[in-house]
Amino acid sequence: MYFLNLFFIALELYTTAKLSFCEGRVRRCEVLESFEMKRVCIGTYPKEISIKYRDKMMTTGAQYAIFQLSDGKANHYVISHYFSPLIKCVSARFITPLTYSCTTKNGEAEVINLENSFMHCITEHLQIVDDLLVLCTEERMKPSVFVALQYSTKKLPQISTSAARITPTPQFVLVLITLIL
Repeated sequence: MYFLNLFFIALELYTTAKLSFCEGRVRRCEVLESFEMKRVCIGTYPKEISIKYRDKMMTTGAQYAIFQLSDGKANHYVISHYFSPLIKCVSARFITPLTYSCTTKNGEAEVINLENSFMHCITEHLQIVDDLLVLCTEERMKPSVFVALQYSTKKLPQISTSAARITPTPQFVLVLITLIL
């Protein structure tokens, strides 16, 4: 039952928000290639957001970080969920969809790999992003018009069945969505 719930959430995102997987070069994710990301806050996922948006991808209390792109538009964001290596970066720059140059709070530069992650790029306003921004920064920011949602797959909620524990991969969900459409 939980798997079906997760499946329909992914399907809804795909059809309403023009969902993209950034495993290769995807046009909606191209903005990430040109600009540095600056971290604006780190927070823990609030229960009220989980309830309000019926979010099954995140767990209440899980860590997330919000980055703002330095593209001159104050409404382009990247949200890194769970225990992503991006969270420790105060700034980061795109190298490939799964590799970033990271600068830590000590000013140390390192290359980080997001191979256990997936990313969705959404090119329209999402109220959940604006709500997370207000809760995390405690100030009103410009409404989002672009957001890249990066999830660490190591920390995705597991689905319990009577026989086994199953964790659906993003590729599996994409195949199911493709088959239905």
